[in-house]
Amino acid sequence: MTEVVIIGGGLAGLAAAGLLARRGVPVTVLEAQADPRLLPQRPKGRSINLALSARGIRTLEVLDAIDLVRPLAVPMFGRQIHDWHGGEEFQPYDQVGNRAIHSVRRSTLIDALTAVAAGTPNLTLKFGHRCVSIDTDAKTIRVADELGRTMDMAFGALIGADGTHSLVRDAIAKQAHAPARVETLRHCYKELAIPADRAAGLAPNALHIWPRGDVMLIALPNREGSFTATLFFPRDGRLDERQSLDAQKALFDDLFPGVEGALLSDLDRQLAANPTGRIVTTSCESWTAAPGLLVLGDAAHAMAPFYGQGMNCALEDCLKLAAGVPAAEPGGWNWTECFKAFATARRGDVQAIMDLSLSNYSEMSHHVIQDGFRLRRQVEGELARAHPDRFTPLYEMVAFSDIPYAEALARARRQDLAISRWTANKSRREDVNLAAIVAELDTIGYPLA
Repeated sequence: MTEVVIIGGGLAGLAAAGLLARRGVPVTVLEAQADPRLLPQRPKGRSINLALSARGIRTLEVLDAIDLVRPLAVPMFGRQIHDWHGGEEFQPYDQVGNRAIHSVRRSTLIDALTAVAAGTPNLTLKFGHRCVSIDTDAKTIRVADELGRTMDMAFGALIGADGTHSLVRDAIAKQAHAPARVETLRHCYKELAIPADRAAGLAPNALHIWPRGDVMLIALPNREGSFTATLFFPRDGRLDERQSLDAQKALFDDLFPGVEGALLSDLDRQLAANPTGRIVTTSCESWTAAPGLLVLGDAAHAMAPFYGQGMNCALEDCLKLAAGVPAAEPGGWNWTECFKAFATARRGDVQAIMDLSLSNYSEMSHHVIQDGFRLRRQVEGELARAHPDRFTPLYEMVAFSDIPYAEALARARRQDLAISRWTANKSRREDVNLAAIVAELDTIGYPLA
């Protein structure tokens, strides 16, 4: 019997395996796909570049994987906003210092975590092995290898890091008599590649956004000078793949004038050839069940990609889980109680970042170019610089700290009440009473602990 079996060798599965193995837990990871180290070319699929920030970095540091990732990541110090008329505006992420989030390819992270896992004692990787079924009564799973041969494997605990269509989550939901909710959002996405020889005009250390209301184009830098762009659009709109290529291209040119000529020499080919991805969110009433079943990462809480925290949250899941695993005792681990404690402590934070991720599309696609948004950011920046003990912008709490997500959101809502009261119906900074905002912050639970 393997003490812990993890279904899924993606980011969460590999990170959880590495962290648990370092605490002395024997772990086997089963991944349906082939070993990425042996693939001459990566398959198409979930390829949106990821934004690595403090929570994810901390987990990679504990795993000794950060030195494999950092040389291939590109720091992004803020958003470069491209308006309808060709104008640009830089909006820094850190309004006090010069901190950055980091653009990194998913494959870079997978390679780093795979390399670390392969060299970790107590950890076995089995690629080309797919979980077919789960027998919770017998505490076994049926596994099929790449040739279709099946075998039964006993487990002490079973962790599902198997994504939005998780078998482990289904087994938990069956016990809880509460099916998970899997929701496909109205917006979908298509990846577009901007080659390095076309990207010279793009600031290399920024996340570029072309906000166009219901449609949005973003571009994240790669180390070799190219950019990975992602076009977000409603499924039922004129950019939907069911529309003719001419109609899609005409709307793209209307919304993003000059982008095709400057950055995308082969827009027609990319629109036709690149797959359209669906954005799926998941939530479930129970993350865990007896005998020792748990889901984490996307299997428990796939979220919209609009706050850049899905991967960071999943990696923080793994760190929090491992921190609660005690040293082995003579009777072994009580996984049911361990998993229950983790899920109870973590759910509120996850719900907070899921809510923020869903709502942030409006900020990215609408609000960043509005005068009221700019005024609020100006006020927030002044408060953060002058009164760091009383005010920290929400984004900085999320991206540059390990303040629990729910606490960050609660603090931000209190801050927002004070700022909203004194910026309402104002259009100029000189009309905003900063001292009054500071005085109000003092009455709602500050200074910060």
